[in-house]
Amino acid sequence: MDNESFHVYYKDNFCQAVNYVNQKLHNQEAAKDVAQDAFAKLYKKVERIDESDQENLKRLLRRTLDRTTYDYLKSAYVKHYSNLEPKEDILCKEDIDGVEALVLKKEAGFYRRLALENLRKRNKVNYEILVKRNCLDISPESVAKEYGLTVKGVHNRMHRSRKWLREELSRLYYSDRK
Repeated sequence: MDNESFHVYYKDNFCQAVNYVNQKLHNQEAAKDVAQDAFAKLYKKVERIDESDQENLKRLLRRTLDRTTYDYLKSAYVKHYSNLEPKEDILCKEDIDGVEALVLKKEAGFYRRLALENLRKRNKVNYEILVKRNCLDISPESVAKEYGLTVKGVHNRMHRSRKWLREELSRLYYSDRK
């Protein structure tokens, strides 16, 4: 692929790439940054890219976007975690009537973030597996290969993590109520 055809490819696919990343990050500006970084990584390989196989080119872009998104989240996950959830204020103005419902919704988000932070401190591997599967939509096969587990082992860790998070949410929520 030459520079001119890469430029055309970039113009044709940048908006779709931003939308794809935005589905994972729920932050338009961060999605633009991640998509831009992904295209920069692809540009470094421009001589080796075969533009004749469009399906392979699409997979390459998707894989690069996934990995760049993961790198973005991994670099400062605590800082960016609040961007993984939909904007509560926007949803509340459109869907929720009443101040009490707004407070309850914001409070629930706080406890979810706190429970995830506790999971990360308690069991970093399970936390990373949960993030890769739920936030980044990485296949269980890929996650299993990365951590040296079976696919069933990944599913078991996901199940245990979700169960622990439910218990932790109950513990956090009700301990603050007493």
